[in-house]
Amino acid sequence: MAKAPSRIDVDGEAALNLRLTWDVFSETALDLQAVVVDNRGRIVDVVCHNNMKGTCSARVLSHSSGQVVGACCTQEVTTMLKEMPAAVHLILILVCYLGEGAPYEALELSFVAEQPQWPMAHRLMTLEPPWGDVTHSSILVASLVRARAGHWQLRREMQALPNTEHFMDALGSLHQHVVAEIPHVSPSLQVAIPVEKGGVLAFPSDMKTLRLGLGYSGELGRSEINSAAILFTSAGEALEAVFQGNPQISGDHSQAGAVSFMMGNRKAGHGDSEIIHIRLDQLGELVHSIYVCMHITAKLSTTGVQTFADVGHPYCRACAGGVEGAEICRYTVAQGAGDAKGVILCRLQRSICSRGGEKASRWSFCALGISSQGTRFTDAIGDMANLVELDPRTLQIPAEGKPDTLDFWNLQRNRPQCDCSLQ
Repeated sequence: MAKAPSRIDVDGEAALNLRLTWDVFSETALDLQAVVVDNRGRIVDVVCHNNMKGTCSARVLSHSSGQVVGACCTQEVTTMLKEMPAAVHLILILVCYLGEGAPYEALELSFVAEQPQWPMAHRLMTLEPPWGDVTHSSILVASLVRARAGHWQLRREMQALPNTEHFMDALGSLHQHVVAEIPHVSPSLQVAIPVEKGGVLAFPSDMKTLRLGLGYSGELGRSEINSAAILFTSAGEALEAVFQGNPQISGDHSQAGAVSFMMGNRKAGHGDSEIIHIRLDQLGELVHSIYVCMHITAKLSTTGVQTFADVGHPYCRACAGGVEGAEICRYTVAQGAGDAKGVILCRLQRSICSRGGEKASRWSFCALGISSQGTRFTDAIGDMANLVELDPRTLQIPAEGKPDTLDFWNLQRNRPQCDCSLQ
């Protein structure tokens, strides 16, 4: 039998379905991830079980999140190459192995790339174990590379990505593939993803320092916008807040100063108006999430904005490290969204990371954009506590025909709600 080709030319007008299936009874969690790289060598988008649609359009790139068909778990990434933005040069396809479980040979696992056609789909590539020494590792299985004359090329990669549960853990290895296609890229692989409402982006498991920049555009008149970050337990109990009147935490739940607040440029549209620094490695185990909110303090005047329906593009951006750290992701609330004086922009969420030791954890950025009443962060404490069980993906606008998600992907499970107030 002839060996299957490792590189396959794909028509630039085509649609592609990338499908991963495995045994539902294996109790093994996998995640099919498509990582989008632009012609400057930056990761600008990703679809995975937590991020079900691309930032450009669900029609261009989407993820099924997960469904059970018969005795198989199935995840599918769908892309419309014809409508892919011209700046996109490369799409890396990963199978991420989450936690412990059976080796690939025991999963009845299959990865298929095909073009949907009538009456039968045209199969371009099929990959099944055994894969040599790769048994439990995450894998870069394939890539889609933009070629000449409007065509694409589907390539078989099959590179093991040890100690990886998410593409953010494998930036060094992925950088090698990016450099091979785009030689002028920076020495380290840059990530700059515009997250949409309900989107979730996991940070590298070894990230220690994070900076959040908050801001907006447009004039406020005589009104003011003030931000705060509130630390919560997994049960929805507020621990402490940082804001202009309390610039750093001091409670015994974490090291003093692990979260701090500072003022930025208060002139709209001229950089971050407020900045929150977070030392993730100094947060105690009791801290499970950090909510970030903005509230309008309106003066008794008709010249100032009264609600966030009048505020231009309030945003929160997450940057790596200190002052010079590069932006990783940004969430911007849609113009005119909400007629309240407060908005819960996002939360940072802690989750268990099984590949870094017994107490290892990973933090993720969850874009919320949920309106909240009141004029101070204390008025939003109850709203935040009621979001403890919220799966952010329920806020995403699904692609047409999107199947229901699997229960084992829920970010919060079986946790009671708790009404609380900050003392």
